[in-house]
Amino acid sequence: MQMPLVEKSTVLMDPVTLAHVEEQADQFDRIHSQLLEDYAGQYVWLVGSDVLDSDVEFSLLFDRVIARVGDAPIFIRQVVASRSLPKVRSAVIR
Repeated sequence: MQMPLVEKSTVLMDPVTLAHVEEQADQFDRIHSQLLEDYAGQYVWLVGSDVLDSDVEFSLLFDRVIARVGDAPIFIRQVVASRSLPKVRSAVIR
């Protein structure tokens, strides 16, 4: 039997983390047009309405952010023109 390449799992977030991620996602949507002008194609680390860091490579940005904030909830998303992307809420558990 062939093993799957990716293991699927569900991570439940505590209410405070979920509220943080939802608020950041809403803020991303509110300022999307400005983000598109300044960061098209890049991944952005958003805190409030401020982009604290960005990169074209997700893993490089993720590593920098985790080095700064550790296990704190974070919001990173790619800035693309298409508004039909599914919204995915996720948390990293280490």
